[in-house]
Parts: sequence; structure tokens; C-alpha cells
Amino acid sequence: MKCASCGFENQKGSRFCEQCGAALVKKPKLWVWIVPPIVFALAVIAVIVIVVCGGGHNHEESCHPSTSSATQVTTTVTNPTTTPTTAPTTVSTTTVPTVAPKTPLTLDDQGRYDINIFLSNFSEQHFAESVSFDAANADTETLIEFVHLFNYINRYSVLHDNHYRQDGKEYVYLTFDEINRDLERFSGLSVTASQAQTAMPATEFRFVTNDRVCWMPAAGASHGSFTIVDAMYARPDGTYEAEFTIYDFTDMGGGNHITDESVYYMTATEALRLANVEVYASGRAVVRAANGDSPYHLIAYDVY
Repeated sequence: MKCASCGFENQKGSRFCEQCGAALVKKPKLWVWIVPPIVFALAVIAVIVIVVCGGGHNHEESCHPSTSSATQVTTTVTNPTTTPTTAPTTVSTTTVPTVAPKTPLTLDDQGRYDINIFLSNFSEQHFAESVSFDAANADTETLIEFVHLFNYINRYSVLHDNHYRQDGKEYVYLTFDEINRDLERFSGLSVTASQAQTAMPATEFRFVTNDRVCWMPAAGASHGSFTIVDAMYARPDGTYEAEFTIYDFTDMGGGNHITDESVYYMTATEALRLANVEVYASGRAVVRAANGDSPYHLIAYDVY
């Protein structure tokens, strides 16, 4: 072994130089210098990977997200309030059905007369002015009182001929056969005695028996209103929609009934030309064609 101080070649295994007495240092092998830095570098890389990929838990899944993980990341970006552990938010969309347009109709004289006089049966008694009428949900009292006023205005002789006495008082009445005859004519509906007794408790002026409804007689019958349809449409469901105006006579010429049915043939423009007429209200009705005494059945009616 060669001395590093004096260069003397000593025997193998000597610890000190035989020439100068200096300690002999054994030269380390090359791997001793190379291996430690490599190990240290690998350790540093391992620590970085562990920190970046989530502390070493489920390393493979964290570094290589599955489809589910990718969905969660996307949800987190689009919805800041959702944490990574929350299931993805599903946004539902509703498709709004397309409503088929209604078709405008051109009415001839007879068609105009039919719809105008039909709706005038309702406007002349100020029908459904406070609450819109819907035939599907019509209450029994509304239906019966419509028939009562229709007969009171247009067929008072029917009420006049029907007299009923109770407790010394005289009443006019309509039987349920008569009531349902007119209900069928105008709406296609009907009522029963039990429905009427429930809906119309007895008062001094009105009561219900098993076969009729009785009213205290009233004098006079005003018939000063009529309806003119401004526009009419055919609806996709086979019904018709009418936009109308109600007119009031300001002067009935000494009478209380419209005796000239020519008003029912009029257009809105012609009605406004009448000197003794003013606009009372506007409204909308939905009707269905009917066979029988009336050309239509009323489905809905709204005055505004």
C-alpha cells in the first residue's frame, strides 16, 4: 500500500508507513461516492410524488382518475358549492309541448246570429261576472240560478204558471226535469235534487224539495244587454273560442225586452253605431258545437 505522504510502498495490510510513520488511509471504492446521492435523490422524488398524489392513499386511483372521479372534478368546476366527495349534480330539463295555434274563423250571418244570441243568454243576466265559469267545476247553485234567471227573463210565463204554496206563502218553481232540460240545452250538464239540497240551504226566499226548486216571485225583468262576438277561433281540440263585447241599452224605449233580434246579426262596428247603446264589458268564452235546441254548449266563460 503506497503512502500518500512520502510515496513509500508499504506491505499490504500495514496501518502506518514504514518510511515516515504516516497513517495509511484506504481509498474508498467508487460506488461509495455515487450511491448515497442517488438514494437521496430517489427519496426526495418519492416524497414529492406522495404529496402531489394525496399522501399515498389509493395512489394509483389518485394519479389516474377514473370516469367517476373525472365527473366529480367537472361538477366541482361547474358547481362551486359541490365538494369533491358529493355525487355529481344532475340537471333535468323539461320540454315544453308545442301548442297548436287556433284558427281564425269568418262568420256568415247565420253563424254570427247563432253565437251572439247564445252568449247573450248569459250576458243578459250578468252571468259569472264575479267568478269565472268552468263547466268542469261548475257548482250546482250557479247552474240552477242560471236556469232560473233564463226563464225569468225569457220565459216568465213558465214561472208564472208554476205556483207552489207553503206556510201560507206563494212561490214560483221549476221542476228538476225543467231545470235539466235547460241545463242540457246550454251546457250539456245536469243536477240532482240531493245536490241542490246540499248546495242551496232553505231560506225565506228559496228552498228545494225532492222534485223542484221554489223561489219567492219577483216583479219585472230587465233585458237590456246583448253580446256581439268580435272574433272567433277554431281550437285544436275541436272547441271554439269567442272574444266578445257586452253592450247595454241606455234607453229601452219604454220596454224592458229586446224585441228586435236584428241586433244579434250585427258586427261590433255596427253595434257601436246604435245611438242608445254603450259598451258594458268584454269577455272570452269557450264553446262546443251541440245538436239540439242550442247550437253550442258552454265550456268556459269569463268577463273582464
